Amino acid sequence: MYYLTASYRRDGASVFGAQNKWGNFGAVGAAWRISNESFMDSADFLDDLKLKLSWGKNGNQGIDPYGTLSTVSAGSSGGVFYPFGNTGSPSYGIKQQMIGNALLGWETTEAWNVGFESSWLNNRLFADLDVYFSKTYDQIFNRAIPSMTGFNEMKSSMGEVKNRGVEMTLRSVNIQTPDWNWSTSLTFWLNRNHLSRLYGEDLDGDGKEDDDIGNNLFIGQSIHSIYGYKQDGIVQQNDVDYIKANGVEAGTPKYVDMDGDGVITVDDRIIIGNKDPRFKLSLGNTISWKNLELYFLFTGTFGGNGYFQESNTPAYMAGRADFFSANNIYVPYWTEENPSDKYPAAWFTGDSKFIGLQSRSYVRLQDLTVSYTFNQPCIKNIGINNLKVFFTGRNLATITGWKGGDPELGNILTSGTYPVATTLSLGANISF
Repeated sequence: MYYLTASYRRDGASVFGAQNKWGNFGAVGAAWRISNESFMDSADFLDDLKLKLSWGKNGNQGIDPYGTLSTVSAGSSGGVFYPFGNTGSPSYGIKQQMIGNALLGWETTEAWNVGFESSWLNNRLFADLDVYFSKTYDQIFNRAIPSMTGFNEMKSSMGEVKNRGVEMTLRSVNIQTPDWNWSTSLTFWLNRNHLSRLYGEDLDGDGKEDDDIGNNLFIGQSIHSIYGYKQDGIVQQNDVDYIKANGVEAGTPKYVDMDGDGVITVDDRIIIGNKDPRFKLSLGNTISWKNLELYFLFTGTFGGNGYFQESNTPAYMAGRADFFSANNIYVPYWTEENPSDKYPAAWFTGDSKFIGLQSRSYVRLQDLTVSYTFNQPCIKNIGINNLKVFFTGRNLATITGWKGGDPELGNILTSGTYPVATTLSLGANISF
């Protein structure tokens, strides 16, 4: 049995420049239920198998109304103040606030997807797989520009970003009897991206397209790369040469001298991490015995080796001793008596180089529910059709090395953020 679908659309958006308001997007998909073919009759272990292949384009506006236009501000809230004589009454002019870019148009993603859906062993095992390859071009972002232009940034579009990934789901019926039932579901996600083209500029004349260091965009690397100085522990009192060459004190972060000139300069910056995880997993189980049921779900993010928070001075490493002492959180800051090679001194508040990379890998017991459904003969006598009582817990336990709030969000632990909350609830579903 064969399936074929196709679609085409032409979309317009007034938010774009005059020459790029319209985009054309098409898609086509095909599937083959190979398990229905006669040559598969001998495969008794296979219940159903559908192969699928699709290609398509999709568009994203990716910009707010008037986002391609230059904007101005006026009045006391953002205009320019002009004093005239001794009148004492201020006059305000109009100031250009944002530089426009009328060339911006649709962000376009073109993707291939190949995979299968299947069931095996008399519908006891289900396996679904999707492998995708995509490229996104003309992706809109805020590009940092030289301040001599009078602006710090403008909306621009990068050349092309390629993605490839795998999504896999396994579901199994482990036990199935009149009294006992146990089923398991495992989901796996993996994605890799890299920037294949940018602006098409070669300003240094080396024959290769230039990176955009100011926006952390590097040809051939992930768009979520972390660029900066590689940390090598903490400066100790016996690092005499390093202290003298760089004018720092013991107790501050120490960086790797990549070019070997003895001094930490901008030439020592490298790609030191990646905000992307290596993969994600979720594992769910449902176990029931007669009318009693237990459900629990584990989720996790693994790898990455360079997740980091947006602050250059993480709270647990940046002179927040007052906050942590008030909340009974012990942090072994560097001191002369405790020469830590992990945590800087409590007085360290940043040096424009420190990033403070941490792994956001974690495993979490996301959901747990215990429920009991009463037999109808027991409850119909009191006028109830259905009665189910349950206890539910969310975010019950998290295993992680992240020193902050929630590793899933990547927020840091400050007076305005807190660890992820554990929620417990008791309830009932009743119908009369």
